[in-house]
Amino acid sequence: MPEMTKQLRPIDLAHLNPPLAPVLVTDRAGLARLKSWIAAKAAAEVCPEIGLDTETNCVDDFWFRRVRLIQVGDRSIQFIIDLLAFAGSEQMLSDSQGNYGVRNGDIYKDIFEILDPVLCSDKFLKVGQMLGFEYQVFAWSFNRRIWHLYSTDLAERVIQAGAISLKRMTEFSMPSIAARHFGLLIDKELQKSFDLKSPLTQDQINYAAFDVRFPFAMKQSQMNIMTKDQLLVTAQIENDAIGTFQEMHLVGQNLDDERWKKRLEHVIARRAEELRILDAAFIPTVGKKNEQIDEVELMRLEHIWRNDFEKPTPLEVQLAAAKRLEKNPEKKIEIAQQLKDEELKRRTAKAEARAAYSTLSKQRTKILGIVEKCEGEAFLNYGSQPQLLSALQNLTGIRGIKNIQDTTDDTLLRFNDHPIIQTLRSYKKGKKDTGTYGLAWVQRWITKPLAKEGWRHPGDGRLHCIFNQLEAETGRTSSERPNGQNLPKDDEVRACFIADKANESIRVSCCCDSDCEEIEVADE
Repeated sequence: MPEMTKQLRPIDLAHLNPPLAPVLVTDRAGLARLKSWIAAKAAAEVCPEIGLDTETNCVDDFWFRRVRLIQVGDRSIQFIIDLLAFAGSEQMLSDSQGNYGVRNGDIYKDIFEILDPVLCSDKFLKVGQMLGFEYQVFAWSFNRRIWHLYSTDLAERVIQAGAISLKRMTEFSMPSIAARHFGLLIDKELQKSFDLKSPLTQDQINYAAFDVRFPFAMKQSQMNIMTKDQLLVTAQIENDAIGTFQEMHLVGQNLDDERWKKRLEHVIARRAEELRILDAAFIPTVGKKNEQIDEVELMRLEHIWRNDFEKPTPLEVQLAAAKRLEKNPEKKIEIAQQLKDEELKRRTAKAEARAAYSTLSKQRTKILGIVEKCEGEAFLNYGSQPQLLSALQNLTGIRGIKNIQDTTDDTLLRFNDHPIIQTLRSYKKGKKDTGTYGLAWVQRWITKPLAKEGWRHPGDGRLHCIFNQLEAETGRTSSERPNGQNLPKDDEVRACFIADKANESIRVSCCCDSDCEEIEVADE
């Protein structure tokens, strides 16, 4: 969002022109009005567009997310469907959703008899912000696959690619888009106020209605830009891909735990032998890590600094006695000056001793920092490019190694005819096999997916990698928590993934039409 928020004009939802027209739907009468409006819109418009949004409880993971409101509408009217009114209670609302809608029963039947022809077909273009989120909640909570979408955040990514970092997520939020295109300031604080039990306030109803209405203005502004810049086809491709990316996350992947662990055991054993070979080659150049610090010398210097200068020297004692016995004032002054000079010498010597100790102590601290990262016995962190580069440049017996500029695999590959380089490349690759693709892949997380907790979902034990659409700086896709996109090209790794069998899948309809194709969704 732009830094100069003082220049933005705040939106007052109570004074919009034309005003918001929210209709709260809590019963069959409200559904009948919604049905009539949809039918009229379909009859009046060649390519009808409908705004789409949902409000859910505030959780990070799709597994525990439940829908409270479904909003559809346009600039003229906004229907706010309160699912709590149809479920009857917070408990029923929560229990009836999730797991691809297997527990929906008939609770939402009347609602989706009206909405299915809209959401799950190309008869209506669904316009909204972050429609990937809506795809998730409709699929997971109700087993509905929405499609034919226009998501304003994706369109904005297409427009801003190259101008704004695609990794800056906040730049593609509704407030940021509103600020950039219209100079408006939108307050999204109420987004966190929705739960599964509290009666709706008028502010919440207006907020939900605005979230349906405003994307139309965003779309119009974006279409003007994309038409001029010939980006319409690109934006269409990205919007058509929303469902694919969300399904990859929802369905997830299954791993053979024992096979994965055995693979790690083999890698760890292999790396231990590789580390022994590398240490033998590099220790003559860099030395052993446990021999870098002379603790005895450090203790000696500390003892000298702390103890050897605390007492006066024999000469100081002698001068002090002479000063006391001297009767001649001039000689007394002369002796006193000599005494001061000797005391100064002792203080200077103590300062020098302290500096010597401090220098060695600081060197020790620095060395310990390196030693902590040394995997083997050599005084060398094989994961540090500067250290490894220096060590390689000082190796003997490898022609041209002194002139290398980096330690990337492409550079090392030029020297692959030497066994030590082959071992080094294998060792570096193995570090990623045990780190990035280590035990976390078979451990279930507790609070959220993290490398230190694990990547496997506690609900179904599967990997639910996030695949980010149009987020990498290059414009390509990326993956995280964990990165399921850059798995090693290794048969041993790939073989650990278990493909779901056909008879272990749920066949679900992606739309309401009779000629709609079915989609298989894995289910253990």
